[in-house]
Amino acid sequence: MAFWKKIGDFFTGKSANDDKPKKTIVVVARDSNVPNQKQVDKMMDLSKILSKDNIVLNVEADTKEKTLKYLANFAHHLDNNVDSEAVYGKLLMRENESSTVLGGGIVMPHVQDESINKLKMIVLKLQQPIIWDDQKSTDMILALLGPDPEANYEHVPYMSTIARLLLRKDFIVTLKSASTKEIIFKLFENS
Repeated sequence: MAFWKKIGDFFTGKSANDDKPKKTIVVVARDSNVPNQKQVDKMMDLSKILSKDNIVLNVEADTKEKTLKYLANFAHHLDNNVDSEAVYGKLLMRENESSTVLGGGIVMPHVQDESINKLKMIVLKLQQPIIWDDQKSTDMILALLGPDPEANYEHVPYMSTIARLLLRKDFIVTLKSASTKEIIFKLFENS
């Protein structure tokens, strides 16, 4: 399926792989030129790619490189087929291409590798904030790791959903103050 067809299907709610309805939120436009306009954005069900086992609290890492190394090793721990060295190398290359800083102490590294069999989200909460590019207080990593080749840009709508969640201050406050895996999982599951 072509990239633009996939994007069109995403925004219209069509899905060849999933018969379950997607979560939706309604955003009311504040454009004075279009009275009463509503835009419906489809929110992906993050519990399809995130589990409590994919969440780690109090990660000890004092640099971006050590955090990415931990992330790659943790992905291998979750699935022995994952090539941690290849994933780590790709994470480093991705960060060198452009920063994955989202703001508010949150980053979203994301890569694809042939050793990964399905898209997964990993959440790491660092024990101490670290410097990540130009952001001086990073302590929350929301990573997406997917297969290569990937079917129909599968990670894009999940990234969009995460980005929209992070527009909500209450979501960020709850995420950053969460003290258990269960709270973090429920936060993403119920959003």
